[in-house]
Amino acid sequence: SGAHRDQPSFPTRRSSDLTGVLVGEDKVMKLAEAYAAYAAEKKPALANLPTDMVEMMKLGQVGADAARALVEWIPADSDLLYDLKEEMILNPINPTKSIWIGRTFATHVKVGKLPDPECPHIFLKPSTSFCKPGEDVVIPNIDGKPYDKVTYGCELTAVIGSTAKYCTPENIMDHVAGWTISNDVTCRGVLYPKNKMFDKFAPFGPYIIPADQIEDTNAAELKFKVDGEWKQEGNTGVNTYWTMQTILANLTHHMTLNPGDVIALGDIGEPETIVAGQTMEAIIPQIGVLKNKTVNEKVETGICPGGAMGQ
Repeated sequence: SGAHRDQPSFPTRRSSDLTGVLVGEDKVMKLAEAYAAYAAEKKPALANLPTDMVEMMKLGQVGADAARALVEWIPADSDLLYDLKEEMILNPINPTKSIWIGRTFATHVKVGKLPDPECPHIFLKPSTSFCKPGEDVVIPNIDGKPYDKVTYGCELTAVIGSTAKYCTPENIMDHVAGWTISNDVTCRGVLYPKNKMFDKFAPFGPYIIPADQIEDTNAAELKFKVDGEWKQEGNTGVNTYWTMQTILANLTHHMTLNPGDVIALGDIGEPETIVAGQTMEAIIPQIGVLKNKTVNEKVETGICPGGAMGQ
């Protein structure tokens, strides 16, 4: 799913790892290259745009508006447009921190038979967990065989554009530059939070949309398909313990949020297990579809020293 021509989304192109903008449903342009041509003709107040996504996020609304103007200006037959199908879309940003929130939804808590949380639960995923759109999610071998309780979850994910510390729910959105999609792949039954941290367990993307393209962050649809069959359909405003703004503001009282940080805000729970050979689709209609297949880990791992499961 792509963005409308007047609503830019930001993927990353394969050839030079440069920031790109999705145009229509099937074209992408290198942002800095195209903007240079636009600026030469239109002489806008903003002379140029950065090639790096973190720097683009720092521009916030100014950057989003510049990208919108560019998308409206570029001719449909421009040689600055590339066929999206011929490009490998990378993760749309290299996060400075990858922060995830647990127990956001009562449905998730009830499935796990967990107590109601008193505050948002925070955990991190390492960069080795990052998984590109279209890349295979690897089901790990645990004690010598593919683990059989791997699950999924679609999560609305905030991308930070300016440094945030000690914020309130009323002003935190001043620091959010955009939104993307994350899939919280998890080994159920393995000790939390290391059950979240396996390689390729943090798919995110495929695009970042400017923050203002989701009018109500507490009414965003969260959907999930496996092999084309609907598995989850929820909403960020239903059965949640906190608003999305409260969660983000709470984080800033525990750590400084910096430009380029991404925060996955929780999934509705009730997932089924997945096995190798299946196709997962995490869907937020305003953003698009994050699609990944599953494969078994090919390495013979043997028994984990010290125990894999934990207590």
